[in-house]
Amino acid sequence: MRVGGIDPGVHTVWWAYFEKIDDRGFLFTKAGSFEHVSFWSTRARVQMLRLDLVAVEMPQVYAGKAKGDNNDLIDLALVAGACAAGVEDALVPTPRKWKGTMKKDAHNAKTLRALSRGEDALLQTILAGYAKGLHHNIIDAVGLAAWRCGRIR
Repeated sequence: MRVGGIDPGVHTVWWAYFEKIDDRGFLFTKAGSFEHVSFWSTRARVQMLRLDLVAVEMPQVYAGKAKGDNNDLIDLALVAGACAAGVEDALVPTPRKWKGTMKKDAHNAKTLRALSRGEDALLQTILAGYAKGLHHNIIDAVGLAAWRCGRIR
């Protein structure tokens, strides 16, 4: 069984997944990104990940804390929908639902603490291929997958 997490962006989709290892639980296995081109191509790319379960972050409006144009959230919601359409068993939680009210840095640290040494080493190798300013996207995808398979609450 493969359980994924997807942090959609208007231009880039960030993903990660864990795989079921016998009765011992789930093991973080892979993460990456792909360019969002269209609803159908994004749905097909997600299908190619062969996920059994997925959590796709749904954009959320925060009253009084808008960064940029709120209309961009419409585009982002369409990307999230394309991602969710690629997996039969998809949850689409808002950040508040899966992270609670925890600040991004604190929640990223919580996600990293949920990984074993080997999983963290794999993640660090993956992150090395991306600019530091983009790391939070992959860590969010890992966090969503960990939340979906019950590794973090």
